[in-house]
Amino acid sequence: MPAAGRVLTTALAVLTAAAALTACSRTPMADAAQTRCGEYAIPQGTPGIPADRLDCLSSAFAARRTATLTVTEPTTEGDPVITTYTTTVDGTVDVVVDATADTWAGTNATVVHYECRSATFSLGRVDVGDCETLAGPRESPSD
Repeated sequence: MPAAGRVLTTALAVLTAAAALTACSRTPMADAAQTRCGEYAIPQGTPGIPADRLDCLSSAFAARRTATLTVTEPTTEGDPVITTYTTTVDGTVDVVVDATADTWAGTNATVVHYECRSATFSLGRVDVGDCETLAGPRESPSD
């Protein structure tokens, strides 16, 4: 077989193997429509979530794509409260607030899950509205 033919055959074999591996390793979180806006820890006394993270979540919400942003914010005493925002294809925002590490919260040191039908993203904050408390987190953001 000429050298050009071997190169073409090798390239096709590599592409076929890569496609097979990609198909086998896909998870709901690896979906092309899923956007990861990252994780951000808000330092004590700062204005909030950076604009690029908010823009990431806001544009996914507007386009009805799934995207996730996890924000850790300290309480006044410095204990972390972790909030995960996930936009959905249904045009809602799932909000999971984990306050289990808040030593001063007492019986409020729980994990709470909300499904919200409205949201605004500005001034370092995600403000949600028209929310319903759910029993627990969804199994995947697109459920």
